[in-house]
Amino acid sequence: MRLSLTSLAAAALSATLLAGAPLAAHSAPPPQLPLKDFFHHPERAYFRLSDDGKTLGFMQPVAQADGTRRLNVFVQPLKGSVTVGEPRKLTSETARDIGTYYWKGSDTILYEKDFGGDENTHVVAVGRGEREDHRPDARRQGARRHHR
Repeated sequence: MRLSLTSLAAAALSATLLAGAPLAAHSAPPPQLPLKDFFHHPERAYFRLSDDGKTLGFMQPVAQADGTRRLNVFVQPLKGSVTVGEPRKLTSETARDIGTYYWKGSDTILYEKDFGGDENTHVVAVGRGEREDHRPDARRQGARRHHR
């Protein structure tokens, strides 16, 4: 078997590099992160602009009496690209986090809600102090309106 000069040089270089490399057993282990850190809600997330661009919607956790925090929808007026005033909480969900929400125009937020844990998801509209349930059978029965 005939070895070329290039093969010999590559083998010598590899041996030199491996001899100087620290062994994995001697390096420090990576820091351990608490498991709960992977499941925290963000302080604010899921930002969306209203259709007219004058209001910013976002989700933020709200503390519950039992110590849990549930994601709810907030809105805040904009002046250009800067928020003005304090955020206003639009939803008050306590049983489950709101999974997602959407703007319908510039005055209404739509979000999904599971009433009673039966996994029959309803679409709820919130805006101007009212909450309206848009479940599939609501058209036959008349939509439920809740005034705040």
